[in-house]
Amino acid sequence: MGKLDYCPNCGHKIEPTDEFCPNCGFNIKKFVAEDEVTEEKKAPVQTVQKPVENKNVSQPQPENTSNPAPKKKNSTVWWIIGIAVILLGGYLFGNWYYGENRQVQNLQDEVTSGKTGEMKMALVDEDGNALSAKKIGALKRLYVKDSSAIQEVRDQINSSHSDGNFVVKETGKQLGIFKKYKVQVRNQELSIETNIDNPTFTVDDEDVAARADGDEYKLSEMTPGVYDITVKSRNKSDQEKSKQVMIAIDDDDSEVTMNVTKIKKTTVKEDTDTDSDEDSDEPYDSDDHDESTDNDTDDSSNSSDSLVGDYTGDPDLSLYSDGTYDLGDKSGTYDIVNRSGDHVQIRYNQNGGGSVTESYSFDGTELHSSKYDTSWYKYN
Repeated sequence: MGKLDYCPNCGHKIEPTDEFCPNCGFNIKKFVAEDEVTEEKKAPVQTVQKPVENKNVSQPQPENTSNPAPKKKNSTVWWIIGIAVILLGGYLFGNWYYGENRQVQNLQDEVTSGKTGEMKMALVDEDGNALSAKKIGALKRLYVKDSSAIQEVRDQINSSHSDGNFVVKETGKQLGIFKKYKVQVRNQELSIETNIDNPTFTVDDEDVAARADGDEYKLSEMTPGVYDITVKSRNKSDQEKSKQVMIAIDDDDSEVTMNVTKIKKTTVKEDTDTDSDEDSDEPYDSDDHDESTDNDTDDSSNSSDSLVGDYTGDPDLSLYSDGTYDLGDKSGTYDIVNRSGDHVQIRYNQNGGGSVTESYSFDGTELHSSKYDTSWYKYN
């Protein structure tokens, strides 16, 4: 309240230092102290009223009405982020699923599956076209004939080198983004040496063209597999030779000999002897000519009929009706030296010189050598 100039009781003028009124004796000091306490009690009432006045003066409600717009903006941003995450995840998954390493593993399984449908989806020729069903069939026969060929094919597909016959090539796109791969099978050349006059060639009963190269004939566009090849003469119907030929997995061109046994030229002179007159009726008497036959002699034919055929073993053996044979990578002519019951002796005359005679027991299917303790089984 401050200092008093007059006594609140009698109104007499007082000095600032007076504690009591000099006129009436009123206790000025006590009055001033009580008055200050009263003012302090009234002060909280004033502070309570002020907040009420402030609420009425300024209201932030208009600012709150503008909050929904930022929420929509934030929602759009989160949608964009979510879509970006999904697209990135899809790309990473596709990059793994359609990755080269995974495709190569699948191609290995498909090419060596032995199932025509799967192999056809995985294999292409040098022009990028699906490999023909006949060539796929020949490859399947190779898997059966030589089980090691399966692993050789897998190794070539998995190899980073491009000098094999089975090479992984990019052939297009998956989903328009990821690279697509297939296995390209490269062509090999088969060289056939034959003494058949003016020969024609068929591969698995289909006529094919051959290119003459000296004493050999070249069959191009051959791929790994096992094929039935027949060579016959255009001029002489009795000159014909068939053989099962294996084109290996490696990149070396193959060679095979397919000869027929020919009877040497003979000249029959006129003779007054009766036997000579009778002989003059035979086809060899009028002209000198070459003639081919499927067997060396009638006796050889009679003794070897049931032995002629293809045998699976280590190595494989083929005895042909014209008296020639293939034993692994060796070939030549053969003779039935002796046959008694189930026992048979065969003499092999190797191309290039040398001969060997082997003894076997034969029951019509199994050709068994006691000397080598091994068997060959006839399947064709």
